[in-house]
Amino acid sequence: MVKGKSFDSHNEILKCIKEIELQDHVYLRRGTCQTVKSYNNRKDVHTKLDPIVEFYRVECVCPHNNSGSRLRPTLDKRPNQNTMACDCPVRINLVYDKEKGKFVIRNSVLEHKNHPISAEHVKTYARKRHMVEESLEFAKQALAVGAQPTRLRGLLLKKYDFHLISRDLINLKQSLTGRLKLQFSKNFGSIA
Repeated sequence: MVKGKSFDSHNEILKCIKEIELQDHVYLRRGTCQTVKSYNNRKDVHTKLDPIVEFYRVECVCPHNNSGSRLRPTLDKRPNQNTMACDCPVRINLVYDKEKGKFVIRNSVLEHKNHPISAEHVKTYARKRHMVEESLEFAKQALAVGAQPTRLRGLLLKKYDFHLISRDLINLKQSLTGRLKLQFSKNFGSIA
């Protein structure tokens, strides 16, 4: 990923990021991004972009990057407990170029520093996207019958040796209950 390289769509960017993750045994998360909708709402923008583009600006960073964390006010707030920040400089900035009609890399730093890099290390990252299908199904079934997300987190760690944030399990439980309510309303409708 060199400065000036262009991509036709956001999906093409995601595919390239996946290739980098698999090739280098790293994980890159989305940093600060700007959607086309928010870009078009700016008062200084005279040429509006097509909403099909989705994003105007996309940033991918290493989860060990702590950009902006020192700038946030922390008074009377509990600091984020799931941070792995250690000043890793990895960052890829892409901006949609209106003339070319493509995303162009404006800045690219790909050398990781201050943390280990390996396939085993990436597996320890607490992210739902790294879950084995069997463990994801187990988690869904347990949450559907009323398991507590914090206890389920410990059980997943013991049974599958898998790290997960309780917040991901809570979100999964909320998505399941939302689906169950929707399914119930479709089946029974409003009984009047």
